[in-house]
Parts: sequence; C-alpha cells; structure tokens
Amino acid sequence: MNRFRTALAAAYLVLCLVLGGASAGGAIGNGILQILALIIILLHIWSRGAPPLPSNGRVLVLLFAIFAAVAALQLVPIASALWGQLPGRDVAVRSLALLRLDPVTMPASLDPRRTLASLLWLLPPAAMFLVATRLTRDERSVVAKVLLAVAVATIALGALQLFGGSASPLRFYEITNPDRSVGFFSNPNHVATLLLCSLPFAVLFVARAKKKDGRAREGRGFIYAGTAIFLAIGIAINGSLAGYGLLIPTAAASLFLYRLTTEGKANKRTGWTISVAAVLFTGISAFGPLNDQRIASKFDGSNTVGRKISIPTTIEAAKDYFPIGSGLGTFRDIYRTYEPAEDVTKVYVNHAHNDYAEFALELGMPGLLLILAFLWWWGSRSLAAWRDEYDGAALARAGSIAIGVVLLHSLVDYPLRTSAIAALIALCAGFMIQPPAPRSRASRNSQQVQARHFDAETA
Repeated sequence: MNRFRTALAAAYLVLCLVLGGASAGGAIGNGILQILALIIILLHIWSRGAPPLPSNGRVLVLLFAIFAAVAALQLVPIASALWGQLPGRDVAVRSLALLRLDPVTMPASLDPRRTLASLLWLLPPAAMFLVATRLTRDERSVVAKVLLAVAVATIALGALQLFGGSASPLRFYEITNPDRSVGFFSNPNHVATLLLCSLPFAVLFVARAKKKDGRAREGRGFIYAGTAIFLAIGIAINGSLAGYGLLIPTAAASLFLYRLTTEGKANKRTGWTISVAAVLFTGISAFGPLNDQRIASKFDGSNTVGRKISIPTTIEAAKDYFPIGSGLGTFRDIYRTYEPAEDVTKVYVNHAHNDYAEFALELGMPGLLLILAFLWWWGSRSLAAWRDEYDGAALARAGSIAIGVVLLHSLVDYPLRTSAIAALIALCAGFMIQPPAPRSRASRNSQQVQARHFDAETA
C-alpha cells in the first residue's frame, strides 16, 4: 500500500466534504479546494511510472474534457452581429440598444464571470477522480472508510447544531436552514445525499466482515453494522423529503450488494425490487408528493417557490435558449426574467431543483448530449461491475449505487452544484474504473535487481 497516495486521496476527500458544502457561499473554502485540485492535477500529469487508465476511464476523462470545452467556448468572443442572432439574445440586444452601447464582440455566455467561476468549480471533482483511479483496491477501501467517518461526524455535528438552536456557532454558512441539521453543509438535502451515498459502503464492509472468519472480523462487522444504522437514523432526523424517498431504493440496492458479497449471488427478486423502487421514486419525484409545493414548504419551513414552479419555468427558458444555451452558471439571472410576477418574493431561486433542466438551460443541446453520454457510461460500467467478478468489483458496485443516488436526487435538487458532492461522485466514478494491480515488495525488488543487472551489462 502506498501511504502517500492513500493519505493524499483521504485528506483531499475530507477537505472537500468539510469545506465544499455550499453551492452559494463558502468562497474561501472552495477557493482552497480549487487551488489544491490544480496542484493535484499537475502532479498527476507530471508523475512518471503510473499505469495508463483503462479505456473506460479514458472515456469519462474525454466526456469531462468535452464538458469543460463546451463551457469554455461560451467565453470566446464572437462578432456582435452574429451574437445578436443567437437564440434568447433578443432581450439583451434591446437592452444594449437602450443603453446606446454597440460592442464589437460578445461572448455566447450572458454572464462570463459566472461561467468562468463554474469552470473553476470543475477542478475538485477532476482532481478527486484522477487520484481515485490510481488507488489499488485496498487503498480504495481505506478512503471509503474515511468517507464513513466523515459521514458519522456530519451526523454528530448536526445533532450539536440542533441542540444549539438557530444561533449555534457550529453553523458554518450564513445562507442555510437555521432550524435543521446541516453538519458541514448549508443545505440539509445535500447532507441526506452524503449519508445515502455512504450507506452502501457501510453495508459492503459489513458483508466483507461476515464473509471472513475470526472474532476481529466479527467485531468489525458489528461496528460497520452500527455505522449503517447510524446513517439511517441520520437520514431520518435530517428531515429531507428526498432523503426519505431515496432511502428505499438505496437500502434495496445495498441489500442486493450485501447478498452478492456474502453469497456470491443474488436472486432475481432482489434485482426486481431495486428496479421497482427506483422507478417508483422517479415517478414520485416527477409527478407525486415529492414535487408538491405544499409538502416542500412544510418540510422546508418556509414559503419559498417550490419545484412545481421552478422546473417548468426553467424548461420554458431552456426552450428559448436552445440549442446554444445561456451559459454555464447563468441560471439565477435568466430565471428572474422568466419568473411569474405573482411568485416574486424576498426569497430568490438560486437553482432549478432539477439539474437536468438547469443544464439544458445553461448548455443547451451539448449539455443534454453529455448527460446522455454519462448515463450510458454509468450504465455500462454498472452492468460490468454487477455482472463480472474482478479485483475491486465490490467497491465499484457500491460506487454505482452512490452515483445512482445522485442521479435520482438531481431530479428534485442540485447536489452536484456543491464541491463536496461533486468530489464524492468523482471518487465513486474512480472506484468504477478497475484498479491497478498492487505492486508487492518482492516485485519491486525483482525490478530493481533486473535494472541493476541491465546497467552492469551495458556498462
């Protein structure tokens, strides 16, 4: 086990989960994460002797690069005459005319500053993915256990926040839910996402402990079982409606993982249970009570604009800006121009509560195609992980469940807009890439002897 590599991955994951818990705010913390991410990426590029990524890993890197390139192209200046012909720019053209401004060039993004800031937001998940792909199976297990430790600490911190009330100094963000358990985050829904993503890893370690003999292993099994129960309790007291709904398919998938790990197989009934639970949650998210404004207001403790209003309004705006998009990170300002006057209050909508609709607005057709490409990658890698047995397959299965949680949660929220959840999903995506084979000490010594022998022959 490479201690430096493992420590680097674990430390950066902890920093992301502790400092990157807000989509708006936390500029200093996110700035630190971005600087460290840039250093990690440069170290990865300059390092030698690392095994090349498998083809499925290179596909994801390519998709990520295309995503960044599409957003970067929105910053490229184009002739104002051509810019004025782009979809959705007619209001901006009239505004410039009223101000008697006639710029020579304009970028496609309607807010270049926010687009650039959003591009920098991509650095932490990129660094986390590159680090995760270099970890061996045992090193990945260590990092997954660190994830569980942070999740448990988040629940404990949230409990202390509840005891301290709305004025508790343990709440780290000004824009937050002052009467809810938020831990290191600003939004309780994102805390629920962290706990749900951690649950399959806790169940996996329970299964591993049961599969191996020995009292020590049995004791560890009790610890991980207690951790899984604690995570479920944390989701219950968190108060996130999406968390309650997602707990059903997540628990079902984790049960499937447990049986496959302990018995080497899982019956078809378990697989159908997972599929039905996922379909039910998707339907409830789109058409049922999870999408109801009154229930959302009840759980949020406010009269903020619900998902039933923000999502259709976002889709309406996306149609006007299709297929180019308004620019990555421009949702907030664009939404205000489409928001019904009767729904305008002192509380503003900062995200669409549906990442797919928001990406359709900001990135247009390229954004939708990239989403479909990622869904294809995740589906194919999940199929390989659950169908085949290889070194690291169990962690890949747990990672596939965690990514599935975020994909479902993105129907009613915006979890990937925080550095914490984005880095966590990048870690899980890295786990879904087959790990490099561990290099034993004997192998390294053999290579050193061969190298000395070669040097002696050529001297």
